[in-house]
Amino acid sequence: MCKLKNLIKSLVSSELIRKNELGRLVCRKIVGNTMMFINHDLTEHQQRILVSFVSPLHTNFNRDALYHPLYAQVNQILKCLIELNFSIDICDYNDLFAYKELAGEEYDYVIGFGKVYKEVLLSKKAKKSILFVTENLPEVVEKKYKERISYFKERHPNLPIVNVPRNDCFDMEQFILSDMAIVMSSDYNIQSMRKYIQEIYPINVNCLYNSAYTFDTSHIKGSKRNFLWFGSQGTLHKGLDILIDAFKQLPEYTLNIYGVPENEKRYIKPLLSKNTILHERVNVLSQDFIDKVVKQNVFVLSASCSEGMMSGIATCMIHGLIPIVTKETGYNSCSCIFEFDGYKVEDILKKIKQMDNLKIADLEKISKECQEYAKDNFLLSSFKKSMKQILPEYINQSRSVYNKSNKL
Repeated sequence: MCKLKNLIKSLVSSELIRKNELGRLVCRKIVGNTMMFINHDLTEHQQRILVSFVSPLHTNFNRDALYHPLYAQVNQILKCLIELNFSIDICDYNDLFAYKELAGEEYDYVIGFGKVYKEVLLSKKAKKSILFVTENLPEVVEKKYKERISYFKERHPNLPIVNVPRNDCFDMEQFILSDMAIVMSSDYNIQSMRKYIQEIYPINVNCLYNSAYTFDTSHIKGSKRNFLWFGSQGTLHKGLDILIDAFKQLPEYTLNIYGVPENEKRYIKPLLSKNTILHERVNVLSQDFIDKVVKQNVFVLSASCSEGMMSGIATCMIHGLIPIVTKETGYNSCSCIFEFDGYKVEDILKKIKQMDNLKIADLEKISKECQEYAKDNFLLSSFKKSMKQILPEYINQSRSVYNKSNKL
């Protein structure tokens, strides 16, 4: 039966099935990705909540939560909602089959993002809504991404460009329709959202941590001019092309690049020079990550145009790497997080040269500060603590308002 389900799961994601609504429906019915009535108690009245996030139905939390922060986050959200005694339904955020399966259901709350979240709001099937934001405001993302495409073409008019669409998790309607938002980003990025949502609770991303790592600064002297890009999909959006062009003008420095998806390598490769090196993906939990990534670099870079909070930066910080980022990368300013003045090549060059003037002793001190800051802010336990403060505060407040209005 497991083999059959795995086969069907592969069919669901195939282009042929995606274009065939009946085929998709049949596959989804067999495989399923929606879970209903979690923590339901037949002996008492409970408020109901829909979680439009990533479904844990086919998830091994001990494995998957170590590779993508969303799995760890949904685990903690569910735990918090159970403690608040909700009857919980959960589905994948963009699975409109789930929305059909949930037709007729009414909720006191919906939390999450994506197409299902929006459809619930449009159909007014939830009394209160909590948008969980892992991106910047969509209209800001669109504007800044167009700027980056234009800047790429200005510098490389004869090179093809892979214009990777931004993810379809968020759109402006979700911001306009939502009552409250939990936003995984910096105060700087949040400001543009306040035009649409007054009640906003910031939260930090959770990092991935290799427990085999022991803090060590012995490599800093020999790797002072080694810089890291530790990213994922959307390399143009994240400014990798700009970093590569800047390092071409810094032949005595090295930029080590990890995490570029296969479909984006074809426009990155023509940009590379001898000192900008494209590596294969590496597992954060492996010894290779410690030996080849952590111990051979001192700084981690992001020139992103617009992020929620780039998780790769938090992951590198807890392993002692020093971040240099654009303000739009989603991190609040602090003494161990450095910022580029802008996103253009000249801004990158200026900051890299400034950092080269720091003494080894200073870098060792900052590296330790990075790890301590990450331990205080980016571990999953910190995310859990924040959720256990935010959700009860908002829900108890809205319950109080609801009860008062009912009495009237």
